[in-house]
Amino acid sequence: GVVLGPGDASTLLYTSGTTGTPKGVLFSHGSTGVGGRHFIEALGLTPDDVLLAVTPLFHGNAWGAVQTALHAGGTVAFPQAFHASEFWPLVHRTGATVLYTLGTILAMLLTRAPSALEQTSRLRVILGLGAAPIRDQVMRRFGVAHVAECFGSTDAGVVTITPLGAAWRPGSCGPPVPGVELRILDDEGRALPPRRAGEIAVRSPARLSAYFRDPEATAAALRDGWFLTGDLGFVDEDGWLYFVDRKRDVIRRGGENVSSVLIEKTLREHPRVAEVAVIGLPDPVLGQEIKAFVVAKEPVTAEELRAFAAERLAKFQVPRLWEFRASLPKTATQRVEKYKLRDELEPGKPPLG
Repeated sequence: GVVLGPGDASTLLYTSGTTGTPKGVLFSHGSTGVGGRHFIEALGLTPDDVLLAVTPLFHGNAWGAVQTALHAGGTVAFPQAFHASEFWPLVHRTGATVLYTLGTILAMLLTRAPSALEQTSRLRVILGLGAAPIRDQVMRRFGVAHVAECFGSTDAGVVTITPLGAAWRPGSCGPPVPGVELRILDDEGRALPPRRAGEIAVRSPARLSAYFRDPEATAAALRDGWFLTGDLGFVDEDGWLYFVDRKRDVIRRGGENVSSVLIEKTLREHPRVAEVAVIGLPDPVLGQEIKAFVVAKEPVTAEELRAFAAERLAKFQVPRLWEFRASLPKTATQRVEKYKLRDELEPGKPPLG
């Protein structure tokens, strides 16, 4: 018969595809299921809990819900497809007490008209990757006791989580979970001290074994047992992680490094903005210029948003270029596909402000 060991392949998941074609991510028998255990204590789970996952099952967020429910002896539920208009009836129908989701989906739910169903469900805890900027809004509006922020990815596994009952540190994804090591590296691969931003590197028993049929991507991502996430962040003196931006999404304008995430978070605070995506466009003088793509809830002008941003951001962080759209291109996990916005640019075509 076939004899399998802990290093043999067991599971094939896929990334969201925010930077291009989704990558197949292979896991071994030794790593599959490791991550789910962390959430039992971090989220206060019991066998009575019903976990609802609204991301596709190929993605690490939903697969994490399956692992966690199995470890906790609880129940996990999935919709056939996610529709924001059907979300709260789904929560009531499944009796969900815990939601596994992404910050982009929570932001989408916040843009919808309030419903009586929001405050009458059994939902008490939300695990929302990338939800830190809207955590307080989510807790107030949906009446949940806790919104946990987590840093991780399909390929890295669970890296950090904000502990249940710990004092909230605005903007932080929490400390590393047990068994996971974290380093912040400069461009030469040297470890950086606290409060210095660099690439987030992870050593974890739950990380990928390899990218499926892509040895070049695997070699580029793994270095001496460490997984290079392609994300930028920093840690504080206690080791809590703060996410800054995707490495490829940092905008370099006039010698300044600008976080697209910070600009997006600021603009989403405007009451007439539903969604926003910020990218850098080539500029012959500054290197890159900042452009914001905005989906508005109600009529709003570029001048209004520019003034709103100028009151809250440094001058070099305020977008000069604006475009209003009915929607933004998104992956199956509802993350904005910024590469498609970049690809729309015609070579030699001057950007319009």
